[in-house]
Amino acid sequence: MKAHTKLSFLVVFATFVIMLSAQTRDVLHFEDFEMGAAGWTFNGQFEINIPSHSNYCNSAHSGIRIMGSNLAGDYLPNQAIFSNYAQSPVINCEGAENLKVAYWSYSRFHGYGYDIGHLYLKVDEGAWTLIDKVEDVKEDKWTKHYLDISDLADGHLTIQFRFTYLSNDLIELTGWNIDDFTVLEAAPFTGTMSINPSGFEGGGNYTSFSTAIDAINLHGIGAGGLTVNVTVGSVFNEDPPALVASGRTWPLLHIDQRVKDRDKCLHR
Repeated sequence: MKAHTKLSFLVVFATFVIMLSAQTRDVLHFEDFEMGAAGWTFNGQFEINIPSHSNYCNSAHSGIRIMGSNLAGDYLPNQAIFSNYAQSPVINCEGAENLKVAYWSYSRFHGYGYDIGHLYLKVDEGAWTLIDKVEDVKEDKWTKHYLDISDLADGHLTIQFRFTYLSNDLIELTGWNIDDFTVLEAAPFTGTMSINPSGFEGGGNYTSFSTAIDAINLHGIGAGGLTVNVTVGSVFNEDPPALVASGRTWPLLHIDQRVKDRDKCLHR
């Protein structure tokens, strides 16, 4: 994901409305890979361990252990899909609605249509369905991926996930590193969200754009829209995260520009 320049701005007055899509958390499955990932199965080079300095990613997103395609070097050449994989346990989702997936990724694939990381979903006893991929991407830091699987999984009994990749024999890089994998049930945000750096986290209140946008990305926004109130006089110094909606990634800078133009936020 493309890095954005840090912004420092003073909010003089800012109330803006985002009409996109949102949710309440009920975690069905969480794995940080620190204790061996019970129920996960592996084929080929995929493993759980502490990443070595031979891997471009040499530290976990949280804790010390991660899951990866090869934590001590590069992925293998000439690999077909499902030759190497990491597969989740079967997760009970009976009665769940608004199912979402979030995980942290640190990837280096050669890309160009040849070397690609794929994430698949299986619902009940059905076929594997591609739901995410990393291609021509070299994520130089831990990057959060958000997936809405409600259209595929809501109303079913079980779901299962499989990380895999394919490659040719030209150039091999360090592949796919994954941490903090979460499956959750959530309901869209509607109403009002507040951002106040001097306030507290919780109950619709956030202390930074990063935490607020992360919540929106994870939860989505309901048909009624979401009003975001930013406290007068607030100063933010942070890397703007990306806002993900309707299958596209929108840099937060676009939202900042709307706030600045419409509500007279001043850059410092």
